[in-house]
Amino acid sequence: MKEVDRIISDCVDTALSASGVIDVDSFYVFLKQQHDIDRETIGSNFQVFHDVLKQLLGSKHYRIEQLAIRTLHERTKHGTYTKNDELMAFDRLVNTFIKDADESIKAVRDHDYLEISNYVQKLEATVKQAQAKLRETERLAIIGQTAGMVGHDIRNPLQAIIGDLYLLKDELKKVTDSETRRTMQESIESIDENVIYINKIVSDLQDYTRPLKANKEEIKLKELINGIVNMLKIPENIEKDISVDEHLTITADITFLKRALSNLILNASQAMEQGGKLTLKAYLKGAKVVIVIVDSGNGIPEEAKQNLFLPLFTTKPKGQGLGLAVVKRFIEALNGTIVVESEKGNGAKFIIELPIEELATRSA
Repeated sequence: MKEVDRIISDCVDTALSASGVIDVDSFYVFLKQQHDIDRETIGSNFQVFHDVLKQLLGSKHYRIEQLAIRTLHERTKHGTYTKNDELMAFDRLVNTFIKDADESIKAVRDHDYLEISNYVQKLEATVKQAQAKLRETERLAIIGQTAGMVGHDIRNPLQAIIGDLYLLKDELKKVTDSETRRTMQESIESIDENVIYINKIVSDLQDYTRPLKANKEEIKLKELINGIVNMLKIPENIEKDISVDEHLTITADITFLKRALSNLILNASQAMEQGGKLTLKAYLKGAKVVIVIVDSGNGIPEEAKQNLFLPLFTTKPKGQGLGLAVVKRFIEALNGTIVVESEKGNGAKFIIELPIEELATRSA
């Protein structure tokens, strides 16, 4: 059957390229990202290919598949494929069409579509949405590749700046003139603050583009959260309320969880420029462990919530819109979920839930 799969993929690839009704490279990017199907595996995933093509092109999908069958016949006639292989490939294609026709007839009957024109309009709307999604997927793929390269190129000089800053801080201890010392201290602190900000941008770029493979280990949640809060140096005008059982542990990738929680806690503190209260909780709920981060800031506008975890979307005047997209990517890599609850003017609450199989609890 592998030979038949190869033949179908070969004919479909030829038909797509010759049809002129679809951007072939973009279509393959869409197939790979949405369904994990490569050019070479269309033959063994022809039903999925057929469904996606129909969704994108409506009735025009038939033109491409008809061209694939014509290619199959022509290459058999000229000896490229054997007659037996052609029959097996043709059988798979026809069975897919018959199944699709039966389902379409059943759908029309079950839903009692009296106006076929309405049905066609719905299909056309679906195609337009799918095409828009395809274009956006291609755009994000290109952005992702560029971001990965930019992040890598910035990391090396950034590390050099961090090293020089360390040496400057050490030299500053030797300065005796108080005014000079104060001026230098202010400059170094300003540089340090901006280096931290640049470092976060680079980390977010790399975290969003690199492949994720979790390396699980046992993590003490209270110790992890306390460490993150201390590392981020939360402003003194923000009250901290941390409620995590010291014996609560979780088996997960510590890097993924630390990066996700760091971004959320940093966002929460930045949302309270005039001070407020930061609440951090972790507890068991049925078959899940729940981690909650709450701030008392200005909240999130209703219209922004649905786009909050999308890359390049931000409500901040200063920001790249990758922080929350990275958080969602890490949490999902741990087989978890994240949601936000917020009203304009009433702060924000981010709720992470991780499945029980990631969890381990022990008594003292």
